[in-house]
Amino acid sequence: MVLAWNELTCSVPVDLGGSRQSPETACEVLAGVGGLFTFLGGLAAAGGIAIAWRTRRRPVERTGKDGWRWGLAVVFTIGFAVLVTRFPDQTCPGGVHLSAPFGLCIDTTTDARFDSTNWIWAKVIAIGAAPVIGFTVIAARRASAIAVPLTLLVWFAGIGWLLLDTIGREFLP
Repeated sequence: MVLAWNELTCSVPVDLGGSRQSPETACEVLAGVGGLFTFLGGLAAAGGIAIAWRTRRRPVERTGKDGWRWGLAVVFTIGFAVLVTRFPDQTCPGGVHLSAPFGLCIDTTTDARFDSTNWIWAKVIAIGAAPVIGFTVIAARRASAIAVPLTLLVWFAGIGWLLLDTIGREFLP
């Protein structure tokens, strides 16, 4: 909701003289997206508060049902997969410019060009490992003490990074 506020209160400078400024209709789209995310974020926050309120005094049994562990595994898997998508597919050594569309590294001092290092294979393996880790390690009853904080960390890292990359670009350096 915090990151959507900038889009919700859109104020784009408009130059009708043909410059490269955004058109006036940009705010209509951005404000709509910001309103949608604010509304959905409000619903999610209200739902979380309602769940926390209703479950605060429920008795906990040592032999309770296992459904929550499978839900935790799903949340971990989604968060981990989103986190993996945030890492770049191609890389270059330090001090070299990456031309991603062409898969080239360009040295800005010598103008030398060479192929970038492709990391797609590592991302595919990591995304394939996400459900394996989620449904074996995270869903294990013995691992509950570490699984819950790890799932929260992975979820907030993945979704937080995604939100910063998409609707929170102005907060990035």
